[in-house]
Amino acid sequence: PFCGGWAHAGMARTARWLEIQLGPCILHFAEVFGYEVVLVGHSLGAGVAALLAALLRPRIQRLRCIGFATPSVASGEMLLTLMRSCCVSVVLRNDAIPRATLESVSRLFDELAAFTDWKEELQADWQGVVSRAKTLWAPHLRGPPPGVEASRRRQVESNAASGDAGKVSHAV
Repeated sequence: PFCGGWAHAGMARTARWLEIQLGPCILHFAEVFGYEVVLVGHSLGAGVAALLAALLRPRIQRLRCIGFATPSVASGEMLLTLMRSCCVSVVLRNDAIPRATLESVSRLFDELAAFTDWKEELQADWQGVVSRAKTLWAPHLRGPPPGVEASRRRQVESNAASGDAGKVSHAV
């Protein structure tokens, strides 16, 4: 349980630790000097900042949290309502992590479990990998560079015309 809802255990533990360590100082600046408190984080740090904002929000009205790629760290209507009042999350395009909720990941696993047409495709893909791997270290025999074959043909024709059909004057 966390602030009337549920939260990621590791991030909640870190947010509580930060509240103990920094809370008195943050409260002092907010109450005595009238500062607005802005918490900022990215990814895991954004999740911790959002949970810290939920802990501090009842005591600091001028508090905002800006998270970049904030993972889904909380559930429960009471906690989410509290976080909505002060937290903003910025997500870049199709970043999957901020959109990965317990429900969406569970639905993904259900869809993957129901999908069975992949076995033949996997077998074909694996055979392709194996066949390429077999030739990876095999010696590569190269033909002559472009133009060399024509040069050899001219040499043979020249030798035949001069009566030196079996003689090779130089090799290219």
